[in-house]
Amino acid sequence: MRKLSYLFMVFSAMCFVVPAFAQGGAAAGSTNWVAITAGFSMAIASAVCGLAQAKATAAAAEGLARNPAARPGIQL
Repeated sequence: MRKLSYLFMVFSAMCFVVPAFAQGGAAAGSTNWVAITAGFSMAIASAVCGLAQAKATAAAAEGLARNPAARPGIQL
């Protein structure tokens, strides 16, 4: 439940950022925040994907170590 509330808070904070992009353009030398935030979001998504794949592989290896006869049912 704690993770869900944290996720909801992050999502609501992102929703409040959207109107900032709708405001008028700044001077000619402004920073391209859309590209920077897109890069950070891709980095976070890649990190979470890597952690999920590592956890799945660890669970499969642990299941195989506990019961070697279950090899045909465990996909590595």
